[in-house]
Amino acid sequence: MCVERHSPKRGDKMNNQYTIITIPKRNGCRRVIYIPNEALKREQKAVVNFFLKHFKVSPVCYSYRKCIGVKEMAYRHVGAKTVICLDIQDFFHSITDEHIRDAMYQRFGSKLNPQFVEYIISVVCHTKYEYVNGTLQAVKNLLITPQGAVTSPVISNIVFYHIDNKIQTFAKYHGLTYTRYADDIIISSRRTLSDSEIENIISVIKNMVEYSDRKSKRQTGFRINREKTKIYKYGHRKLVCGLVVNDKTVSVPKKYRRQVRAEIHTVLEAVKNGKHIDSETIDKLRGKVQWINHINSVHGKWFVEKMKEIEKHLFSQ
Repeated sequence: MCVERHSPKRGDKMNNQYTIITIPKRNGCRRVIYIPNEALKREQKAVVNFFLKHFKVSPVCYSYRKCIGVKEMAYRHVGAKTVICLDIQDFFHSITDEHIRDAMYQRFGSKLNPQFVEYIISVVCHTKYEYVNGTLQAVKNLLITPQGAVTSPVISNIVFYHIDNKIQTFAKYHGLTYTRYADDIIISSRRTLSDSEIENIISVIKNMVEYSDRKSKRQTGFRINREKTKIYKYGHRKLVCGLVVNDKTVSVPKKYRRQVRAEIHTVLEAVKNGKHIDSETIDKLRGKVQWINHINSVHGKWFVEKMKEIEKHLFSQ
């Protein structure tokens, strides 16, 4: 992966708080990542613990929450005959200081001191930068929640709370299951939906995500990326956030398991023959095994046993 580091232009009031890097995306563009310095990280963690944690998060949201995650979300769609997966484009960087102000005043109203609100904005937001023609350019007068900030995941759930609830109300009324994991919106049905029904559902959700008021056409700033829309119908393998969902259970895709199986075979043969394997390789392999076992312990049993065998040989060396 080719990572490029950039320095914000002089004069940016938050110039010393972040290191900004860009990493390549599959479409050839580059993703902008903001890495806060240690002092700002500590301040952001304090804001999360003493303030942001008091905001409501929709129960249909499975991202950045304790004790639940992508596995629990995927199980909500087990047995579905139709699965629709939608992607919110540039999710974190679509959340602005105005979104945050609205959420704060909706939650606490006039009780909030305006100076405190602006302090929170200064801690959780940053000038938006875009990678254009090989250079990083600031977008004037636009503050966003940076991808990489400690506070951004929590804020994304807070800001999306009302949209989550709107979509959930629609889904429940029509006998659908709705969940969201960060920028991934998942809608499923226990019956096989027609193409026209699918297109209607996508259209309704798109309007809910993109418009806060359809009559006045007031926009939320969020966009559905239709190029990343995926539709899985009955009789085909269904993927929810990279996990396979079938009629009874959730599992890691076979292709991934085969790759890890091959890695285990290579490493096991090496340690049996007394060859040195660096700790980073072992740690990465252990992480993959733990992930497979966490998602599906039946599939993970063989991997766990082989990992124990590898570790036994390592300790005996």
